[in-house]
Amino acid sequence: MFPTLTSVSTLLLGMGILLCGSGMLGTLLGLSAAQEGLSSWLIGLVMSGFFMGFIIGSFPAPA
Repeated sequence: MFPTLTSVSTLLLGMGILLCGSGMLGTLLGLSAAQEGLSSWLIGLVMSGFFMGFIIGSFPAPA
C-alpha cells in the first residue's frame, strides 16, 4: 500500500505543479499585456489564441 501511495502522490504533485504553472502563465500573459497598454479586445484576442493553441495542438498528438 505504501509504495503505491508514494508513486501516486509523486505523480499528483507533479501534475499540480504543472497546472499551477500553466494557470500562472495564462494569468500573467493577460496582466502583462494590460500593463503594456494593449486594448482590451486585443488582449482578448491574444488570450483566445493562446488557449486555442492548446485545443488545436491536441489533435496531432498521438493517441
